[in-house]
Amino acid sequence: MQPRVFKQEHLPGITRADLHEIMVAYGMLEFERRGTAPIMWILKNGPHAYWIETPWQSEVEKEASTQILQSLMQKMGAEAYSFMTEAYVAVERATPDGKLPADVVMPSQRPKNERDDVLMIHTFDTEGGFDATRFLVTIRDNGRNYLGPRDDMTDRDMVPSGRMWNLLK
Repeated sequence: MQPRVFKQEHLPGITRADLHEIMVAYGMLEFERRGTAPIMWILKNGPHAYWIETPWQSEVEKEASTQILQSLMQKMGAEAYSFMTEAYVAVERATPDGKLPADVVMPSQRPKNERDDVLMIHTFDTEGGFDATRFLVTIRDNGRNYLGPRDDMTDRDMVPSGRMWNLLK
């Protein structure tokens, strides 16, 4: 894992929603160009935006980079951040009492026909606000994957979860 500052920008006056749209546009552009998107963060501190790429190859690297970024955001007094990654999702059927079965299998551990690949973009601010967007990824054998329609999840009842969920708290 070698996090790197991808670029720095002076963007006075941008809101959390603006930051989210910047990351969505970047994800769409990367898929159009390369058929994939890097694991990318944009940290907002005043008028400054810092783009940081954090490739990881394992759960240990994922956990370490998340902790490093959270610590960095706290030290710099970040007001907002946006995070983009590809992920697996799967539908889990609840039991009759409304709970998930105890033997839930993580989407990444399921066969390809039981999961979907998505591009996820989440953006958070210090006030607790968030935006969430995902795109279903269509996988092609030649590696030139493409994005399906945009699915904004901001207005839905999302359950706060996952290691990237609002690291500003």
